[in-house]
Amino acid sequence: MNLYESDIMHDCLGDALRPGGLKLTKIALKYCNFSENDYLLDLGCGGSNN
Repeated sequence: MNLYESDIMHDCLGDALRPGGLKLTKIALKYCNFSENDYLLDLGCGGSNN
């Protein structure tokens, strides 16, 4: 099991299992300047129990 799949990390971070949390994700998405016509692939994301 890796660190991000551990119960301790889930207890600390909740459902936001990403380095930098939601704040960094929102900054990154704004920086990318995606349009509503763009396609995005969410690959390899989520916990092992999804």
